[in-house]
Amino acid sequence: MAVANSSSVLARGIDLQVHFGAKTVLKNANFELKSGEIVGVVGLNGSGKSSFLKIVAGVLESDSGRLEFKSNTKVSFVSQDFDLELENTAFQEVARGWFDFLKNPLESDEKHLLVADLLEISKPWLHLNAVQHELAISQIQEVLTKLDCPSGETKIADLSGGEKRKVAIAKAFAGNPDLLILDEPTNHLDIESMKFLEKSLKDFGGGVLLVSHDRYFLDILATRMIEIYNGELYQHFGNYQSYLENKAVRLEIEAVEQDRRQAFLKRELNWVRAGVKARGTKDKGRLKRFYEKEDEEEVKFEQKLEPILPPIKPLGNKIIKLENVSLNVGDHRIVEKFSYDFQPKTRLGLIGKNGSGKTSFIRAILDQIPIQTGRISIGFNTEFNYQDQEKKLLNETKTAFDEIGDGDERTQFGETTIGVRSYLKRFLFDNNQINSQIKNFSGGEKARLLLAKLFKAGGNCLVLDEPTNDLDLETIRLLEESLNNFEGISIVISHDRYFLNRVCNTILELKGEGKFVLSDGNYDDYLAKNRPFEFGEVEVKIKDPEKISKKEQRILQKQIRDVEKEIESLEIKIKDLEIEFAASDFYTKTPKEITKKIIQLDDLKILLAKAMGRWEELNQ
Repeated sequence: MAVANSSSVLARGIDLQVHFGAKTVLKNANFELKSGEIVGVVGLNGSGKSSFLKIVAGVLESDSGRLEFKSNTKVSFVSQDFDLELENTAFQEVARGWFDFLKNPLESDEKHLLVADLLEISKPWLHLNAVQHELAISQIQEVLTKLDCPSGETKIADLSGGEKRKVAIAKAFAGNPDLLILDEPTNHLDIESMKFLEKSLKDFGGGVLLVSHDRYFLDILATRMIEIYNGELYQHFGNYQSYLENKAVRLEIEAVEQDRRQAFLKRELNWVRAGVKARGTKDKGRLKRFYEKEDEEEVKFEQKLEPILPPIKPLGNKIIKLENVSLNVGDHRIVEKFSYDFQPKTRLGLIGKNGSGKTSFIRAILDQIPIQTGRISIGFNTEFNYQDQEKKLLNETKTAFDEIGDGDERTQFGETTIGVRSYLKRFLFDNNQINSQIKNFSGGEKARLLLAKLFKAGGNCLVLDEPTNDLDLETIRLLEESLNNFEGISIVISHDRYFLNRVCNTILELKGEGKFVLSDGNYDDYLAKNRPFEFGEVEVKIKDPEKISKKEQRILQKQIRDVEKEIESLEIKIKDLEIEFAASDFYTKTPKEITKKIIQLDDLKILLAKAMGRWEELNQ
């Protein structure tokens, strides 16, 4: 059904109801999505965030109510478990997204073809005329470049999880949709890739609906927040911080209403119990009000997670010591001559681009892969507790009860025992979930169960690989509080900048080619010391030109001349390539050759922009 009389409204939900068995996911939900806004969706694991997105995207249907769209609205959806053809290249997959939105068939020498059909032809680009060909190539390559995707010639099967996600998002962008729907788009993305995505979403002119656990991401981008709780949609205008402020007020109001309700019921109950005889009409009205108030649904407040970690075994004088360690995986150098001595309460945040070797670095510490040179010494009292990125430590054929208790009613917890069911309920598992097989859990519920298993297992050295992936915000806060109160040490791979700021007191960045940066403090401290232009509050001091010596002036002038020569050389190369693009026979080349040339041109333009920036910096 079409949306009427509102130019900026792209979609509208009216009285939507969704039930999964006895569970209510949406209860008379009403909302609007407008062009130009970015709407972030939050809620506990299992609250229905992904289902909500799938309903708006048309993947699921509501049980009742209706969903209306503005005429000719194009919708792109990237789910958590996005689907890419492994044998296709990155370019082909993004091309499929672009083709999906082409309305008109393209002219071929033989017949009319939909562009999607061209993927089945050995040389599809020969079936496009020059204008269509240039448009397709340039738009597809542009979106690959904007999102910092891998080379268009790379096969999907050869990409990492983060690289695949970038291609899936690029595929959604490619058709220039009106409404973009993204489910956990930052999962597995490194921090640099998140910045590319943030910029692309800011520049996107349509509407955006997204689920994300990344609070930094939501704080920067969101113009409105929707929280799903007990089937209700609570809408808050502004970013994540505004949402928290508004939610605090909302919960306070609800608490006052609940207190008033309880006071009324207590007062009226005393009156009812008094059994006053010969009640008149007014008394009957009062009795009716009592029963109405008693039948009202009680306000439900969010259950608070209890941060619990068992007492640790005392650490020795030596915990973990790395001395001149060099680590390679194949031809990939991860660190070279790295030394570090862990101290009690060290909370090390490990960052770096996808593929920089963060997980391999952890595996080397755990003695799962060999180092090439140097030494890693582990203290006698050091006990590791490791959570891997793929959540492989859960047996999915077991129930949650058996996974935690191995069939027993109680489980070991530090120096004592704890009831399995009561322990799991502290992590928001109800009785049905406790007795369900893990294979039926959502990704977030599996992550939460693994957190429960990790905490009760003890250990004085926690090793966590992307621990916040799939967790709801309440559980992430539990994890943060627990780690901050932890007496042992923690080693954490994370791209969650909020998390790195709130938890870590040391940051290690793996930069590739064996290079690294080790920085004391949290993520903001690391930025201030190593990337000051990305840290807004840092004042960059420029030296007074009058105090520059003659020798420094000569060096500066030489640097300026060198940069000017570089700029001139790059401009010539770009001009030569543009002349090649303008040639009449350029589009008779193979797609591989054309893509290579476009990538080459984009790379030259990036180098030119950097050189111009350097020239301006030197001339200040």
